Amino acid sequence: MKKYYEEVDILRGIAIILVLLGHSIIVFPVNLNDIPWCGTLHDLASSVHLPLFFLSSGFCFSYRGYPDLLRRKTPRLLIPYLVFTTLNLAAELLLPTLVNEPKPLGELLLNYVTGGAEWFLYTLMIVFLLFPLLIMLGKRKGGTAAACMFLLGLYLYPAWPVVCNLDRLAKYFLYFAAGYVIRTNKESGGKLYFSVEKRIGRPLLSLAAFLLWIGWFFVTRLITIPVLGRASALATACCGMIFWLTLALALSGTKHGHRLAEVGKYSLQLYLFNGYLLTVSRTVLVNILGVTSPLLIIFGNLLVILGISYLLIRTVVAKVKLLRFLTGII
Repeated sequence: MKKYYEEVDILRGIAIILVLLGHSIIVFPVNLNDIPWCGTLHDLASSVHLPLFFLSSGFCFSYRGYPDLLRRKTPRLLIPYLVFTTLNLAAELLLPTLVNEPKPLGELLLNYVTGGAEWFLYTLMIVFLLFPLLIMLGKRKGGTAAACMFLLGLYLYPAWPVVCNLDRLAKYFLYFAAGYVIRTNKESGGKLYFSVEKRIGRPLLSLAAFLLWIGWFFVTRLITIPVLGRASALATACCGMIFWLTLALALSGTKHGHRLAEVGKYSLQLYLFNGYLLTVSRTVLVNILGVTSPLLIIFGNLLVILGISYLLIRTVVAKVKLLRFLTGII
């Protein structure tokens, strides 16, 4: 049986909270990104939340042939992607006034082959399909170095087209590979998995990673050359991932860790539902209640899209077989 690592679910829990926090800093019907501290908070969360997701997905990756891979990932990723892309299309056509940027039908239909609002599932599915080829390359003589150079070049090249999400695929493939390397190294007895003394090593490592994450983040905002900007963003994400991973390791086995792990187990479903509840939340807070405080808007949105989504998923969706199938709970 595949070994269970609670820290990976904790990491997913942290990542989805950061995603929902970023989404709570709305741009419609009021643009909070125009407020400096809101924009900075949004960009800081965005610098690491998706790298964390791809890192954890790579950590959990296993390959026993393409038939097995498709059997496992089709219900987990492809079915929810098609279902929610269809729901998004219907919502945008029927309720265009609630959408930030309404699009014509032709452009909405293109979302089925470009990802649309559910681009994360679309991109992750492609990564799962392509990654076995990279593993095969790594097994050849000199293949590991070639694979590393390929991934780094893929990431640093600044002008990948958006067709089939090549730009995002190039950006996040590297983090997925890093997660896979970390797990294989750990299971083979290596020391890459932050096997440092808990009382001194991890706190110091975590503090250093946190300070470097914040520092590189602000450096990246000043860089205008695309290749250097991507390199700096990579450094920012790596420092952020080390910080959050050391925190996840520290929380593993604790009461708070168990709670975050439970959130992490439903991170995919929280991602799928957040747009719908956010539409309700921002409409009620801004348009109906007239809330103008950015802090209250952000906190209110986060409370709704995290709290209500989680309760809805645990008490209803996870208990109904059809809803489990449509939302990728397996």
